Amino acid sequence: MSEEAPDLAATRLELICTDDILLPVDMPRVTYNLFINFVKELDINLYSDLVNPAIKMRPFTVSQLLFTGGERRGNNFFLEAGTSCFIRFTGLNRSVVAILRQLTEKLPPTIEIADYPFTIKDYKVGDDLAARTGFSSYKTLLERNFYDVKRPSAGLSMWFLSPTLFKTDHQELPLPVPDLVFSSLLQRWNAFSPGPLPEDIRMFAGENLRLERCRIETRQLMVDAKNRVGFTGYVRFYAQKYERFYLQTLHSLGELSFFSGVGYKTTAGLGQVRLG
Repeated sequence: MSEEAPDLAATRLELICTDDILLPVDMPRVTYNLFINFVKELDINLYSDLVNPAIKMRPFTVSQLLFTGGERRGNNFFLEAGTSCFIRFTGLNRSVVAILRQLTEKLPPTIEIADYPFTIKDYKVGDDLAARTGFSSYKTLLERNFYDVKRPSAGLSMWFLSPTLFKTDHQELPLPVPDLVFSSLLQRWNAFSPGPLPEDIRMFAGENLRLERCRIETRQLMVDAKNRVGFTGYVRFYAQKYERFYLQTLHSLGELSFFSGVGYKTTAGLGQVRLG
């Protein structure tokens, strides 16, 4: 198979707290704003496209500020100077992927988050499963699942790493309903890939996928000044009816989740996923 230029990317910005800090538990879109400002400095036209309020689905995701340790103090987290933190960025089209690559050379030595200084330790862009970074393409995902795998598994496992929820009929549902999970992925694929996938994959997922195993819990969090409930944990989906084409498509969508996330508010850190 020919090498395809990447239109999918996942990168990781690693940071060090410069001082002892108290970070508010509710930090509305600080990592989103950080990413958008990076884009603004590098490509003002792309920036204008990404912040256009008429756009309902954006070709990137941004995690929350993530760290190990920290001490909860009321409505704040206390982080000692020297604490390691990171933010994960992903791109779902070539324009955003190009920006993520440019950041390798354009990042400043320090940044501010919630008015606190952080030193940039590293910016990971290469294929690194542990760091959850790497590049790929929609074509590569299809080739891997349609040509390299002769008989796809009827099961597919996902770890939902950050709170995940779905917005349907003006309601927010924090449950891994199969057709909602794969409809979310199909929407992103068809919005940003060079070649759309058939819409009837939604029907196959809704009628044939069931939860074979599920170990999840719900978490409440504040996003965009509103208390929301999302689920995290392990889910294994299983197809009751074996149809190779649909299973190959579902596995391709499952691999997309590494880059696209799943569900609502993925630009605010929700719906981060890895396959398992």
